[in-house]
Amino acid sequence: MRAGPASDIAQVGPVAVAVVAGLIGLAGWALLAVLERLTTRARTARTAWTTTALVLLVASLAGPLTATNAAATAALAALHLAVAAVLIAGLRHTAIRRPVDGGH
Repeated sequence: MRAGPASDIAQVGPVAVAVVAGLIGLAGWALLAVLERLTTRARTARTAWTTTALVLLVASLAGPLTATNAAATAALAALHLAVAAVLIAGLRHTAIRRPVDGGH
């Protein structure tokens, strides 16, 4: 798949997608861990993380707009959405669920 302005075309292959998705996943996991340490409520950390992830997803969709044609734009946008769906759902599920302290 080709992406980028005509004078600066880059091939996007499965290895590049997997490597970048893995790195983004690690960064997301690290951010979630930091948020869990900085907040006293797990729900606050999950909400903050999910909001941040969704904002970054929307920002990342600007990249596919530079693709050379509509088919490449659609394919790149679909890749972004697929990776985001897996990472957001998967990492959000790993968030620590602290028991509610009943005053004990």
